[in-house]
Amino acid sequence: MKKIIILCIFVLFIPLNLAYSPPGYNSWTLVLPSDYSAPGYNNFTLVLGEVIPPSDTCTYSGSGNWQIDCDDTCNLTINTDLLGNNITINGTGTTTITANLTNYTQIDIYGTDSSNRCVVECKNNGCFK
Repeated sequence: MKKIIILCIFVLFIPLNLAYSPPGYNSWTLVLPSDYSAPGYNNFTLVLGEVIPPSDTCTYSGSGNWQIDCDDTCNLTINTDLLGNNITINGTGTTTITANLTNYTQIDIYGTDSSNRCVVECKNNGCFK
């Protein structure tokens, strides 16, 4: 009975993005009422662990400010509307832009220090527009 109570408490906290796994519990069972229905969603997976960030910063999320890490050596080839948000490119390396980056409020580009620069190359008529 204690396992079910703990599980119910854990499930209630999932929307709060809590990352918690009680010690000694390596396996979970999610019990739903027999009349529960979620059309089109018949399988559920509960994943415990870390949230893995994107592998690079070269793709705009579609909302908010865009932070590009120059170390990712991005080649920006897709026209992107920044929706009035800011774009920051920083770190050490080169970012190449062959697409049009539009509708931004502010652009900040800076290297790690005076010897480790971030170079932004605009090519094939692509750049900040």
